[in-house]
Amino acid sequence: MASIGMRRPGDMAGATFGGMSRSLGTSDEPVDGLGQRTRFDKAMVVGFERAIALDIVEVARALAIHDRSWKTETFELADGQAVLLGPSLYVNRVLAAGLETDVTDIQLDLLERRSSAVGVEPAFEINEHTLPSVAPRLAARGFRAGGQTSLMSRVIDDHSPDPDRSVEVEVVGESALAVWQATTADGWGHGSGEARRASDVFAAAAADAQSPGLLLARSVLDRRILGCATLSIRDDLALLGGTSTLPTERGRGVHAALITHRLRMAADAGCTIALAQCAPGGGSERNLVRHGFVRMHTTTTRTRSRK
Repeated sequence: MASIGMRRPGDMAGATFGGMSRSLGTSDEPVDGLGQRTRFDKAMVVGFERAIALDIVEVARALAIHDRSWKTETFELADGQAVLLGPSLYVNRVLAAGLETDVTDIQLDLLERRSSAVGVEPAFEINEHTLPSVAPRLAARGFRAGGQTSLMSRVIDDHSPDPDRSVEVEVVGESALAVWQATTADGWGHGSGEARRASDVFAAAAADAQSPGLLLARSVLDRRILGCATLSIRDDLALLGGTSTLPTERGRGVHAALITHRLRMAADAGCTIALAQCAPGGGSERNLVRHGFVRMHTTTTRTRSRK
């Protein structure tokens, strides 16, 4: 999900990710059966969550310029961001809120009204670092637990894996946007109709709002397209966004190649930490773990159905 481009120095006021990166890989905190740390400093988590939220806010702003028909809007809610991209789009929820500041019923009233105006169900992300008062308040208003994502992280250092030399990864310019749109649509199965329209407009907004942004993977041997991904850089933080492999190219290490190439691009840009989000326990998470990522926590989206 996450990406940058139109970034402002003030967005991460007070955050120093270099110090976090040093502690990320050297702590004596408990680990689980996979060797992954099971507890992380809350200040570090808050900084990461806010960076991801501000990243998608930038994409939302670009989307609102591209196509006003989606009624996209964003607004601050408590210490986080409400991002309402629009029906059929990928983010319609509150991000990084309730981590340090409590969420009030007045703020949830506002979320419900504005979600209704956009045409989406009100939703709110929570994780183990969310203040304990937030979940009961959401439950009392009818918000129910739904989908989950893992936040994965790794230090970018001299031990980062070398990229697969059989795969070439290129930054997509305006002339190749349609190629990237077709590739991600094929990879995710968004063949036609509303799903394809949403996929295309999100990609166009991300192309404007991210840096370096959209990436295509090609075979070095014959230049055929293998898949695509996104990379967004904010200060010394690299956000690895959604990765898609063409169905005909699956099982050939394309996803792994896109991970290693983005890590190298991030290292070359001076980044010290990489973040990625994925479904808990899925193939993407296993692949990230094989490339040195650890699971920081699992986020649950609570949604209030309009039915």
